[in-house]
Amino acid sequence: MEHLPETKETNLPAQSQTLIAFLSQQTTLSAIDKEIILALSEPSIRNFPPAEFNNLIVVLIGKTHLNCGMEFSEERRNITQLTIDELCDDLKKYNGNLSFKEIELAFKNGYKKQYGDFFGLNNATYFGWVN
Repeated sequence: MEHLPETKETNLPAQSQTLIAFLSQQTTLSAIDKEIILALSEPSIRNFPPAEFNNLIVVLIGKTHLNCGMEFSEERRNITQLTIDELCDDLKKYNGNLSFKEIELAFKNGYKKQYGDFFGLNNATYFGWVN
């Protein structure tokens, strides 16, 4: 079995197309495995500008609500915004080595109940999924 090329954040842009080409040729890896490998190759969230990261998280939370059949109204968004800064700070503090793609995968797996049942969409749930 071939091994994946070694990736580091500093040389990732030059290797990203190679990694995608490599994964497209792999027949022994599932689509989920390929998605995880690509997520692992993305830059970490540690150095994302706070405003950009907050916006990404707000969109991700909105999508998660919709995927769970919940409305993400303006009122709900305003309530969520009250806790977004804390969630983003905690994600960077405790999971700063993760890429945003990895966080997206955690949310996706979470709302699909890959980590068990959840009882509400809130910071505790999101943080649990990422951990």
